[in-house]
Amino acid sequence: MFDRFTNGARKAMKLASQTAQQHNHGYMYSDHILMGIVKEENGLAATALKNLGVGLKEIGLEFEKGVKPRTDAVRTGKILSTLAYKKTIELAIEEARSLGHNRVGVEHLLLALLDEQKTKTTAQEILSALGLNLKDIRKEVLSLLGKEDPKKKTKKKKNQKESNSCSNDW
Repeated sequence: MFDRFTNGARKAMKLASQTAQQHNHGYMYSDHILMGIVKEENGLAATALKNLGVGLKEIGLEFEKGVKPRTDAVRTGKILSTLAYKKTIELAIEEARSLGHNRVGVEHLLLALLDEQKTKTTAQEILSALGLNLKDIRKEVLSLLGKEDPKKKTKKKKNQKESNSCSNDW
């Protein structure tokens, strides 16, 4: 499943799994993935968050506030994936492709967690509770990558097509 992931992204996912295990959660949720991302401190995603004034300590404290005992305690020692987890992986792959990248990095995982239009996540709630604007995080990640937002390009092209197709003949 993680064939197209960078070593950093694999490490972040392993750290996410460890976070779930430490809290006796049998399933992986978006908040675990966020914790894995910030624990992979060498990643571009953690750098983007640090640039916006938030690091592992702040996210960890907010994560701990929201940790609730879940009935999915680990019995087999294996962490299972939720639909939200699978959706995050799909979105991360989509983000990598849209940016012209062949591999999924930690930054793509973070971008996937930020996509409010496709999914609402606990990770988004944590970041918002820390006073971060999800669009600002996206801008920072893309700035560090030296890329323009491909989603904005798509919107611009769509708007141009619509305006070109409008007739001025009255």
